[in-house]
Amino acid sequence: MALSDGTASHDLVWTGADGSRIVCMDSMGHVDERLSPSDVVVAGSHTAACAVELLLHLRLRGVVGHAAGPGLRAGGVSGLAVLDRAGVPGAAVDGDSAPIADGRAMYERGRVLLANDGAASLGVTAGMPVPEATLLMATGRLGPHAVRKIQHVVHTGQTGTVIALDTIGHADERIDGTVICMGSHSGTSMADYVERYRLHGTITNDAGDPPERSAVRGMDRLDERGIPAAVVDGTTAAVGDGRSTFDTGIVSQVNACAARLGIGPGTHAADAALRMLAAGVAHTGVSAPR
Repeated sequence: MALSDGTASHDLVWTGADGSRIVCMDSMGHVDERLSPSDVVVAGSHTAACAVELLLHLRLRGVVGHAAGPGLRAGGVSGLAVLDRAGVPGAAVDGDSAPIADGRAMYERGRVLLANDGAASLGVTAGMPVPEATLLMATGRLGPHAVRKIQHVVHTGQTGTVIALDTIGHADERIDGTVICMGSHSGTSMADYVERYRLHGTITNDAGDPPERSAVRGMDRLDERGIPAAVVDGTTAAVGDGRSTFDTGIVSQVNACAARLGIGPGTHAADAALRMLAAGVAHTGVSAPR
């Protein structure tokens, strides 16, 4: 897909032995058939999501835009996360170092204000001159993606802590001694993930209640370990959003341990979590550190 008619200026500033290139242009809207997946592009546009989306179909080796402030809610660099999700290293040029709408000036005079995870894995850092940063993108090999294990404390009190996880993949030692509310399902793989931790309970999503109890069988495994577990109706909380599970989830199914606490279909997830927490602390005499 060509956004320009092929007449917009593309300024080639470097070519590697393998055919990789660094190309400067004054706008991300100047993409056309002259660019290829071997290229790193320095474009004079801001690095907002709407701008970098114009380049995603090219699967470029790297993209450098202007930070444009970055302004309210860091809008000028919001595209860096979009590039990360597409597997493309990206960076934004500090607006104090180079003008916007001038790709060549950004290349020659610009310094990096912010790099996404992909670019950082190649060694791109804040303050780095753009020629050095783009050369790393053009010649480097992406390192492993660094998964951020994001956890949200949605309740803390005398009986301990409730933590929300969007995915069970974000579990680590911080969940020990807590109740966790997750955007994940309660399949057997969930039970495998949490078996190393001392939990007071889990609340997850029923994922639409697929066949063979596949989204809830992990609750049986937790029941064998004496851990209360419940799932919320997927129409009441968003899959992949642990805070949604806690805030709006309504329980649809429970294991026997949870049922003995008076938790059942129709219980609000937040209420269920607090019952699990109180019962767990009463049983063990230990609350989670706060």
